[in-house]
Amino acid sequence: MGGTRHEETSHALALTHQASADRPRRPRTRDGRALVRRRERAPRQPERRRGTCCASLAEVRTHIDAIDTQILKLMAERQTYVHEAGRFKPSVAKVQDDKRVAAIIAKVRAEATTLGLSPDVAEATFRAMIAAFTEDEKKQVGARTP
Repeated sequence: MGGTRHEETSHALALTHQASADRPRRPRTRDGRALVRRRERAPRQPERRRGTCCASLAEVRTHIDAIDTQILKLMAERQTYVHEAGRFKPSVAKVQDDKRVAAIIAKVRAEATTLGLSPDVAEATFRAMIAAFTEDEKKQVGARTP
């Protein structure tokens, strides 16, 4: 730049002042302090009570369909592990494990109660699922063993 240090500093301050003058000033309070704007919050959603979450039967069914898809994905994952368990069973007779089923059902009923689901619905659903997977596993083990 070639000027004295004082001139360079003055020039830099002038540029800074000019840049800040080009920016719009923030709103200020009467005593000159900058007003701080708070982010606008989204309007509060009304509390949803049981039975009032949807505006129409079609909306209810859309949600149920999405949940059913999630359940099917989890069942497919469960089937993978059922088949994996079948690899460790030497015969079809070893596939059905009544103690294991009883433990699963006890756990399912307890968890259902905690989640606000009818334990009877949970038990019936799991018993049907376990029976179907057991039959599938028997076919797998039977095909592998003589």
